[in-house]
Amino acid sequence: MFRLFANSSKNALRLASKNQQQVRNLSIHEYMSANLLSEAGIKVPKGVVASSADEAFEAAKKLGK
Repeated sequence: MFRLFANSSKNALRLASKNQQQVRNLSIHEYMSANLLSEAGIKVPKGVVASSADEAFEAAKKLGK
């Protein structure tokens, strides 16, 4: 019975892909995705937002530690 369901779902996906293209409306900011990945145990590079050259210089010093 499981195989019947698996096969029928595969056929449904094939038919759907032939008739129309899948549309995804996913909008996620980079910091949100980095947080999600980090929470899942995936290493992501550290980052800081800076709005001036001075802030960027201070952020670079902190990240370099």
